[in-house]
Amino acid sequence: MTKTWDKTRNQNTDHSTFGGIIYPADFNTDHRKRHPIYGSSIANRIIQDLKFDEQCRRNIESRQAVRCEMQQIHVDAAKTNPA
Repeated sequence: MTKTWDKTRNQNTDHSTFGGIIYPADFNTDHRKRHPIYGSSIANRIIQDLKFDEQCRRNIESRQAVRCEMQQIHVDAAKTNPA
């Protein structure tokens, strides 16, 4: 017996990254706005979106590191100045 699969249930959307913005012009593949030497405008936007995701990841890591440092400072201060 073969099983049928519902492909829509197997899709997991990752909401932790910026998916980008889709413009109506993205579907017009006959017209290039830029010279081909610069590459696809769609590909350039995808790269920019990936760079944005990477910057957000670095910001999160930086904030977490600062919080850990601040917590350690409070712990050290409590040890040296018991109430």
